[in-house]
Amino acid sequence: QQVKVAEALASVETARMVLEAVADRAIGILEQGRLPTDAERTGFRCQSAFAGRLAISAVQIVWEAAGGAVIYDTNPISRGFRDVSTANRHTTQAWDLNAATHGRVMLGLPLDNPAL
Repeated sequence: QQVKVAEALASVETARMVLEAVADRAIGILEQGRLPTDAERTGFRCQSAFAGRLAISAVQIVWEAAGGAVIYDTNPISRGFRDVSTANRHTTQAWDLNAATHGRVMLGLPLDNPAL
């Protein structure tokens, strides 16, 4: 259980560092008085979605280590699992969509996502 706790915490802490780095870079761009490039915008979304994957990983680690009682609605781990699972289904957190868009731009192809 100690290893599971450490792994979950490392996932959450790493996700936080990724998100803070994305925010710092975005603020730096705005302070330069410019808008982000397509590569920067898609990178921000891709890296943020990856942070979401790390957060989901942390919750899944705890979920799997929690035993059978975790399935009940009264268990706070169950609520956390449902919440993070729901959040992960939002377009901004959809890993495949965001990774494909960023990979496309990084390969020199035009941005095909008008939402960005």
